[in-house]
Amino acid sequence: MSNPLLEYIAKKQQTPNKCLLFNKIEVESLIGGVPIQDILSSIERSIPEYFFEGVNKIFIGDFRDNKHNRSFYENNTIYVSVNNKEELERDICHELCHFLFEKYNFFEDVLVHSEFMGKRRRLFDTLAYSGYHDLPEKPFASSDFSKELDDYLFKKIGYGKLTPYIVGLFPDPYSVTSLQEYVSTCFEFFFVKDRDYIRKICPATYKLLMHLIGKNGKLYFVLRT
Repeated sequence: MSNPLLEYIAKKQQTPNKCLLFNKIEVESLIGGVPIQDILSSIERSIPEYFFEGVNKIFIGDFRDNKHNRSFYENNTIYVSVNNKEELERDICHELCHFLFEKYNFFEDVLVHSEFMGKRRRLFDTLAYSGYHDLPEKPFASSDFSKELDDYLFKKIGYGKLTPYIVGLFPDPYSVTSLQEYVSTCFEFFFVKDRDYIRKICPATYKLLMHLIGKNGKLYFVLRT
């Protein structure tokens, strides 16, 4: 049975370049000139191997279309669009976190949820006070993703104008859109970009991630399989 996604990849990309992450997960670059080994070595140094248990493959290429803006996770496979080395690492981390969200439940920690919703309420009040009187109240009060809220933040306000309101509150504008995107963005900052910033502004999420990489961190995974 044919796979439309893989057929699309085969048509659009160039000769693949393959490497192994942790000597077992195939990483295939469908675009030339990508320093795969450097990226994988950096990931292996920063993220425990057991975080990737269950990931079958990682594709690096160009998957931007009407459905996917840049990178995504689907059927135990991570698809990452090429931009630059740092963003490749960040995108792999981000989509890995989406995979972990689907497989385990420890990211639905009550303290992390409370942290996120508290930030949402503060942002709502700040935006309302600043003149945004048509804020979508119901999506703001839910931790789930809402296209209505996503469109409002991205199209009505704009990420450029939103950024000053979220500094010190959320890691970036997109992390406002749902609990899962919030934790996934914290995850990529923690492992790739700026761990100390997450410690300062997202302490509950930081504490959870520190537990997951601690000496007994693997037990969180083993007990939830």
